[in-house]
Amino acid sequence: SRRNRQDQPIILQYLASKFTAGKVYNESEVNIILKQNHTFEDWALLRRELFERGYINRSTNGAEYWLTGETKLY
Repeated sequence: SRRNRQDQPIILQYLASKFTAGKVYNESEVNIILKQNHTFEDWALLRRELFERGYINRSTNGAEYWLTGETKLY
């Protein structure tokens, strides 16, 4: 719905704020953080959205993830 799309950046920003700047995470660790901070069941979709919207970056093979410099930390 339109409202869900409007809320998406706020939700993604909130999720990104749960990662520690300068720390590198593996996929399993990313999934755990997402699971602990959201009730949405599709971790892969959340992870992909965080990456595609520039909140987190990842290695070419998808083994490592980290916050980008643009992520606002709370």
